[in-house]
Amino acid sequence: MQDVWDYFPKTSRKFGHQVRIGVSTRYAYVSHHLSITERSDFLYVQYHYDSTEVIDTIRVEHSNEYRYEYQKYDEFDTYLTASIVYCVPLRRQWQIDLSTVGNYYLYSKRTNEQNPTDGVDTTSEVSREDNDSYELSVSGAVRYILDSRTSLSANIGYFYNQGGLGKSRTRRVNPWHYIGREQLPPAEYGQFDISTQLTYRLSIPTTLYANLQYYRNYRDSDDQNVVSSSNMSGYSLSVSLSHNIF
Repeated sequence: MQDVWDYFPKTSRKFGHQVRIGVSTRYAYVSHHLSITERSDFLYVQYHYDSTEVIDTIRVEHSNEYRYEYQKYDEFDTYLTASIVYCVPLRRQWQIDLSTVGNYYLYSKRTNEQNPTDGVDTTSEVSREDNDSYELSVSGAVRYILDSRTSLSANIGYFYNQGGLGKSRTRRVNPWHYIGREQLPPAEYGQFDISTQLTYRLSIPTTLYANLQYYRNYRDSDDQNVVSSSNMSGYSLSVSLSHNIF
């Protein structure tokens, strides 16, 4: 039994470096449907002015309303990608993992279709960007393994994305009503985050995770010489349980 506690299940520890270069594709599809049925009942009753006695029922009304809403979103990307991973087990209880990933988009397409609340018209929107968008992410983690039950890690990461002048958007209401095509302004987005995570095995198949994170991001865009900028930061605390059935 002690061997099970000492050696199972153990998170693998990597060492050495890895370099990867290639072409990748990615596709995602999300569909959201919502049906709403509302029933309203109105009862108008006349009471005696100095008592709760009901004199008469004046009117009874019923109304029913049904609404259906949906939204469909899909995206397709083809991009060049390169990544470097470097892992170092410093000592028996210390582990360092470093990684960086860069993507350069050769072709991207976003399609968003939805109907408004009244359900009268369907609005479709297509966004496309070619040869002018790239992103870079850098992350590092230091992990201290106290014993077979407990480990503590500190993580830091940065993500950057920039899109250029080639972005455009096509909008139409219903398949027959074409609104127009417009150029999207160049924009850049960045996010920095730092977090700590405590891992504790309550039992052999069950593990408790507690994570504390701080993040800060910004977004800048330039639309016809009008520069806009936004910044946001926040904290998050999460606690979760993981249980292995087999």
